[in-house]
Amino acid sequence: MSKASKEVYKKVLGKAKGSDAKKALKDYQVAFMTFLDGIDAKAGETKYDYSLRFSALEDNLSMAKRRLDLELE
Repeated sequence: MSKASKEVYKKVLGKAKGSDAKKALKDYQVAFMTFLDGIDAKAGETKYDYSLRFSALEDNLSMAKRRLDLELE
């Protein structure tokens, strides 16, 4: 995890009230890091397979962000 990412995580964690909000933040952080790790195409991966995998990463990140937003309201 980058230094900037850690700082943002700690800042938002301070605003997270309750265990559900903290879990949502952790889930979002994992989804974000997984998204970053998955941006590059894998060796031998077709454009179609990459598109499917990347769409799944985007969907997962988007869902985690929506849940985090709800928990931080």
